[in-house]
Amino acid sequence: LDERTRTATIGPASLAMPGDPYELSPDPMKIRGVLDLLFWASAPVHIRYDGKHDWSSGVLLGRVTEPSNPGDLRTEGTVALHRLSQAIFDEHPTELKEVTWQQRMVNGQPGMRFTAEVHYAVDRLPSRFDTVTALLVRLDDGSLIMAASSVPNDADSAIVRQASDALGTLTIR
Repeated sequence: LDERTRTATIGPASLAMPGDPYELSPDPMKIRGVLDLLFWASAPVHIRYDGKHDWSSGVLLGRVTEPSNPGDLRTEGTVALHRLSQAIFDEHPTELKEVTWQQRMVNGQPGMRFTAEVHYAVDRLPSRFDTVTALLVRLDDGSLIMAASSVPNDADSAIVRQASDALGTLTIR
């Protein structure tokens, strides 16, 4: 992660992370069983909604852990989207609704764009769902890169726009 330019890079993939109010998590992270490497930026939407925790919008660039069905991008992407939606909501129960997908090439590499509403019911949290958008791209070595955003339904329009704009910067060189 180049904090100066806010560019996350994994192998040949790079993504320009959104600017303020999004804050970068400078160290590489992982989500067990989902992403074995990721970079994350988040912007608070509800600060200390329960007196202790923030609920945020997030943008990430990651590498999918061991693809479940190599070669079938739609299946792999669907599984990755489900696993991600279970992992990033602080273990609150979630339900995916309105899952859509479409093929999308990124710099000549095959990919798919997935969107879903991830619904939850969290005490004292005004948000009712996040819109999760995930762009998955298969690299020449067979690995799968994911650029994703998760934005609460009641996030400020600037936060929504910044997350969308960031996903548009995914580049494979």
